[in-house]
Amino acid sequence: MVLLNEPGLSDLDDILDEVEHVFPRALQLIGDSARTGAVLTVVGLDSASPFEFRTMIGTPAPKKRQRYWELSLEKAKRLLMHPDHNSSFESRNEAEHKYGGAIRARTCIVSLSGLPEKWDEAVVLVLASEAFAMNEKDAELIAKANDNPHFEELLDEV
Repeated sequence: MVLLNEPGLSDLDDILDEVEHVFPRALQLIGDSARTGAVLTVVGLDSASPFEFRTMIGTPAPKKRQRYWELSLEKAKRLLMHPDHNSSFESRNEAEHKYGGAIRARTCIVSLSGLPEKWDEAVVLVLASEAFAMNEKDAELIAKANDNPHFEELLDEV
């Protein structure tokens, strides 16, 4: 599926193609039957052709959908406001309900809400690296900086 040949939008297209096998595998590895879905947000970094895309993946619990929708966007926007950060973990503040789960890729910010936050981050890191929106070494560095044990596990499984 090709949306447009614009900076960031081709990465979005590739990321969406990867969601179909990465997200179900993450749910299997988590093994929590209450976790059934999440909200994915992708925000373009090219000021000449900005975009914002959000979608539900899987089937989030109805009572949680709005919260996931809001948190996924908040993570992405917060990371956008910190151009020197590569991950929303760098501005995490649990007291203010600001969590990890968003990463800066080559042309976009990719954010997820609906899983435990280190799993949110692992999923977006794998999505970005599998879609070639991010170098796998850069993804590894972010995972290590945030003590994320799930990235390598998920990457090995997809």
